Amino acid sequence: MRRVRLAALVAVYLLATLFAFGSALSILFELQGFPTGRDSPRKWYVALQVLALTACAAAPLVATRVLARDRSRTPAVIYLAAVVLVAAVMGIRVG
Repeated sequence: MRRVRLAALVAVYLLATLFAFGSALSILFELQGFPTGRDSPRKWYVALQVLALTACAAAPLVATRVLARDRSRTPAVIYLAAVVLVAAVMGIRVG
């Protein structure tokens, strides 16, 4: 049973990372006006992608709490630090 839980956690982390990368790229492309050449990005689309990015950050944390029954904050801190680092590298700013 432990191996099944571990495999499920790995799958959740990998899929969340993949979807988060796609959402971040989508936000970046929208803000740059690619591919239509718009001068102003669609605010509703950017807000929707930010919501998706937030869900991608929250899913592994919830899965860790439920599946691994890990009550420590170490996975949360590591994952959130990785999300902040990726956002900083991509030039995404809050505010």
